[in-house]
Amino acid sequence: MACPAFAPGMRTPPFMRLVMTRGVGPLLGALPPSARVGRSMMRQIGHGASLDAGTLSQDLLDWYLALQRYTDTSANEGRMIASLGGPLGFDRRLTIPDEVLGRVTSPTVFLWGEDDTFGGAEVAQRIVAAMPRASLQMMPDAGHLPWIDDPDHAAKAVMDHLAG
Repeated sequence: MACPAFAPGMRTPPFMRLVMTRGVGPLLGALPPSARVGRSMMRQIGHGASLDAGTLSQDLLDWYLALQRYTDTSANEGRMIASLGGPLGFDRRLTIPDEVLGRVTSPTVFLWGEDDTFGGAEVAQRIVAAMPRASLQMMPDAGHLPWIDDPDHAAKAVMDHLAG
C-alpha cells in the first residue's frame, strides 16, 4: 500500500527534506509534537482531502499524536530519515532499479492513493510495468497511507488479492 520507499521517481515531502537538512533535523526533533504539526504532516503526505472532509477520525489523529509524544518513534524515524538524504530529498543512489523490480515474481497488487505525494499515478504505473506479476488499484482522494482514507476499500482490496 502506497508509494514504496526508494521507488523510481519517488518524491520527498517538504517536512522530510527539512529533517534531512544538516542541523535542522535535530532541532525539529527537539520540538514537542503538536496536533497542528501532525495535521500538517498528514497534509504533506496527501491526506488533505480526508482532513478537509473530516473522514480521518479524531481517534486516529489522537493516536498519531500520542505515538509522537509518548514513544521513541518520532526520534527514531527522524534519525533514520536524516541518514538517507539531504535537503534535496532522498539519496537517488538508493532508488530500486527496474531490473530489481523485474525480478519480483510474486503476485503483487499495489493499492495507491491518487494524492500520494511521494509519487502519483505515473510513479505507480512505472513500478507496476517493471514487475511481471503486479497490478495497480488507484484510490481516489487517498494519500500515502490509503488505508486511513478509506479503510473499507483497503480491506476489500487486500481480501480480494489474498483470495485471488
